[in-house]
Formats: sequence, structure tokens, C-alpha cells
Amino acid sequence: MPMNLFSRLLLAAIIFPVAIFAQPVIYVNQVGFDSHGPKIAIFGSALGLPPDKKFQVINFANGKVAFTAALTTPLQVKDWATGKIYYQADFSSFNTSDKYYITVTRGGVTGKSPAFVIEEDALAKLTIPSIIHYYNKQRANTPQEIAADSKVNLYGSDKTVDMHGGWCDASGDVSKYFSHLAYTNYVSPQQTPLVVWSLANAVDAIPGLLSDLHVKDSMVNEA
Repeated sequence: MPMNLFSRLLLAAIIFPVAIFAQPVIYVNQVGFDSHGPKIAIFGSALGLPPDKKFQVINFANGKVAFTAALTTPLQVKDWATGKIYYQADFSSFNTSDKYYITVTRGGVTGKSPAFVIEEDALAKLTIPSIIHYYNKQRANTPQEIAADSKVNLYGSDKTVDMHGGWCDASGDVSKYFSHLAYTNYVSPQQTPLVVWSLANAVDAIPGLLSDLHVKDSMVNEA
């Protein structure tokens, strides 16, 4: 007897969530990997894999397998998802610069990661210019901010201090912090000074790389 429309819809409603949950997912750092640094992706599935199951690193341009290795033993992280199983795909020993993605096949279903690059100083090249640009655009330097911050009252006093400059909080909030929002008076990071120190320290530590990225002067200026 053929199924009626209601029966077919009911069956689909039961199967569809199971299929979605069983679909393998590969989590990978989409920013990129440094050539000689650690490189690990995470494979997640509702179903376990056979022992010594392999993963493959595929060249994005030509589709050829560039690296193959076994996944680690299965792990479960209850805070992530109940009943889901995770494996590590460690390809740290693979150092060839190019663009890739990772695949894992189970029962005829192939999980495919987002694309990523492996390159010398990949993280620095992709992130440092963006970070400097972000801080530059977050400066608390509008006329209104400068006027308000040039004479800031000390709490419980009629004295004022000049606190103009620095950067607005995340997402463009018109606020800034010398120290962290904490309820303790010890082990609190000094946020604005820490940013300045980090910028200056990077200029001292990697001047050649910053020059190659054409951001050394911008970093000095921001500090």
C-alpha cells in the first residue's frame, strides 16, 4: 500500500534530524597554519570510526591527495555535544605551502573541511595587518571623546586627570579601560598598557617581518 503524503512527511521529519546529526564535520583553523608549526583539525561524528581510520589533506587547486595519516583514538567532550565522538587529525609534519582542505570518509559519506592555507608565517601575514587596522579605527580620538577624557574626575574627589587617547572598547563602545573589569585588586591585567607593550614588544622582536608586511611604521605609530 503506497504511503500517503502525511506518512512520507512524518518519516522525513524523523530521519532528517538523525541524518543531520550523523553528518561528519571537520573543524579546522580557517585563518591558516604556519609551515613549521603544529597543525591539527578535529573530526566530529555521531558514529564511531573503524580503528586506524585515515584522513586526507587534499590540494585545493588540483584535488590530489597531499598527505594521509591516521586519526587519533576517539574522544568525547560532553560540554560540546552529548553523544558525539571526536578525533584529532594531526598533520603537523606536513609543511608544503599551498591551499588545502581535509576529508574523512565513513560509510560512503565524506566530510570535507573549509579550505585553509599552509605557509611560512601564515598567521602573521594574515592577522597582523588586520589587527593594526582594527586598533587604528578604534582610537578614541573624536572631538567629543577628547574633550570628555581630558578632564576626568577622580572618584570621590574634585581633582581631574587627563586620560584622553587610547582606544574604544570592542564593537565600538564609547568606553575604554586602563585595567580589567574585575572584582579583585590583584592579578588584574592592565588592558591599555598591555596593548601598548605588546605593540612595542612586537616591533623589537620581529622588525624584519613587520617591515616585509609594510606595517612596522603603523605599529610604532599606534603604540
